[in-house]
Amino acid sequence: MQNGYWVIRTYISGNVGEKIKYWVSGNKPVRSKRRVTSDVNKVEKNEKQSEKNLARILNTNFGAQGGVLVGLDYSDEAYKKLFGGCKDLQEVIECAKHQASLCLRRVQREAKKRGVEVKAAIVTADLDGETKESVRVHHHIVVNSEAAELFGEKWKHGKTADYEYLYNDQKDRTPLAHYLMSQISHIHGGKAYITTKNLERPKCIDRIAKNGSEISLPKNSALIYRSAHAAGLNQYLRYMILEDSQARSDERDEVACGDGVFFVSRRRNKNDPSPKEGAQKMDLSPNTEVN
Repeated sequence: MQNGYWVIRTYISGNVGEKIKYWVSGNKPVRSKRRVTSDVNKVEKNEKQSEKNLARILNTNFGAQGGVLVGLDYSDEAYKKLFGGCKDLQEVIECAKHQASLCLRRVQREAKKRGVEVKAAIVTADLDGETKESVRVHHHIVVNSEAAELFGEKWKHGKTADYEYLYNDQKDRTPLAHYLMSQISHIHGGKAYITTKNLERPKCIDRIAKNGSEISLPKNSALIYRSAHAAGLNQYLRYMILEDSQARSDERDEVACGDGVFFVSRRRNKNDPSPKEGAQKMDLSPNTEVN
């Protein structure tokens, strides 16, 4: 194997944790903390990250807290008026994103008058997620329940398709992120989704690992998904955190990624469960409900 080192990146998104073990090419840094974060970020850019990033945002803000999935459609009249002059689908999508942003601003202004906070993530879709056939552009909004009806009130271009409550006993929103991102075509430019600035971001922690051995499942957690382990390849582990105190304890020697991050090669406690102990495998299909 070429010169390099292993790094474990841990994400804590509400009650959902992820561990990814990366092989990073180059010399192992001794004192440069920023160097490790930069190296892992370069590796992550080579992977499909939009869906994972959205899942982390949804898990952090709409997992245990719950929320509402709101659908916004365009009437025939509004579609012709707004998009009739667009030269291609790319321009239609960009115009639709702009209309979603305008609606969000109207909602935020009204919410401020009512003393209601708005926390939302908006996805502009143009595909059937199952068949991958093109459909009329529309919007999916994941929003806190207190502000959900405001989108229906402030949407000016057609009917509000539906309101679907996201119950807080279904804490892993990864299948929801997959459902939303599967409806976005490859021609989308810029960001795949927009979010309000007040959303909490997932915690990210890096540490240098001693070797490429299989990642251990943290104590007091339930396995959701584990990638197959093969020598020399990156690994991925997602799990439900059963106790908040365990999340703090499990990473007590590490500080979140970013400037001034600390990296500690922490020994595994002899009482920690093996990857196969105390874990229940769950189906990861888009329609799976994780209890």
